[in-house]
Amino acid sequence: MKRAIDIKYFIWGMGIILLSCIALSSCKKQNTADIKIDGVWTNQYPNPTVQINISNLGAWVRLQGHGFSGLRAIYCNGVATSFSAANVTDNNIIFSIPAVLPTGGDIADTTVRNTIRIVTKNGEAVYNHFVFRDINRIPAINGVSATMPFPGDMVIVSGKNLKNTTKVEMPGSLAVSIAAKTDTTIAFTVPANVDMNKSGAISLTIDGTVYSTPPYMYYREGMFMETTTDAQVPQTGGTGYTTISGANVAAATKLANNPQNVIAIPAAAKDIAVGTGNDDKNNTGFLRFQMVKALQKVIDNSANQIVATTQMNNLGIQFELYMNQPWTSGVISYRMNISNGGANSYTCNNFSWWAGLSTASYNFNNQWQTVTIPLSYFKATSGGSSFRYFAKLYHG
Repeated sequence: MKRAIDIKYFIWGMGIILLSCIALSSCKKQNTADIKIDGVWTNQYPNPTVQINISNLGAWVRLQGHGFSGLRAIYCNGVATSFSAANVTDNNIIFSIPAVLPTGGDIADTTVRNTIRIVTKNGEAVYNHFVFRDINRIPAINGVSATMPFPGDMVIVSGKNLKNTTKVEMPGSLAVSIAAKTDTTIAFTVPANVDMNKSGAISLTIDGTVYSTPPYMYYREGMFMETTTDAQVPQTGGTGYTTISGANVAAATKLANNPQNVIAIPAAAKDIAVGTGNDDKNNTGFLRFQMVKALQKVIDNSANQIVATTQMNNLGIQFELYMNQPWTSGVISYRMNISNGGANSYTCNNFSWWAGLSTASYNFNNQWQTVTIPLSYFKATSGGSSFRYFAKLYHG
């Protein structure tokens, strides 16, 4: 059952790009036995040279092999590439990968994708499975609109360079149909056969490479507050609050799928002035939790996924938020300690979806939205960034 402000910690791996495995010992195709490319190496002074099978555009590289004398042309993904004869020997070619190069779906001839071809006076050779990476076109996933969605809910994955997405999977390799896609969003409807008890990531296949969210979808092990009667129930303040549940939640939101219990801040709908100076006083309500108990509950339930040395930038807090109209005012203050407050407290984080508390609005699109706050967003008073330091901060 979906819960009220479902708050959870999760393992948040920063490297969310899972590149397809590409062997260093690549398959070579050559027209002349005396010409062969054995490998590609970096050539970026003063960095040490290492063998590679992937490189950013604009980088200098070195081809190693034999039969390179009399070089007439180099082609990267089928595009002619300039070179200097002074950088060519029979065993090495040093050249700069073009700064502009087709790298994905814009390659008309798919047979030349991920290839380096050289042509000499004696013949030619092709080196396959070398990936050219345009950093301006690399897909990235920035967030997910809902991490505890019900069947039938619309989920939006946000990021950049997503328009070439051809496949979307939920946890358990459950394939879903893409409802709409742009360069920055992928939308899909949660299917009826989704397993809401199976946690994991959403994966997108883009130009043959898999990109994944952190594994926070349906991560129930990370919940530390499921109802408003838990021991970790927050203290609240500011504009006042009330708790509602069951049919009263549906009556308030007019939505079919809702958490069972929610906290309404403020207790009665009202206009709140835009906050100033990122302050949490006088213009919003706030949430305060007994974080030591919450942390211990999550650690106990995480099956050793979260340990004392887990880095804070790999952990975060999530909760679900709903407003019945676009949000154009105020901030939300999340307090890590029930006794400490104030906009400048290291246990406090004030956030909104726009920079500088401007009057730009955030539209909830008439559904619950998951809010994610990385623990690294909270201020620290001394050095150290591991979970051990964070635990000591509160245990004394």
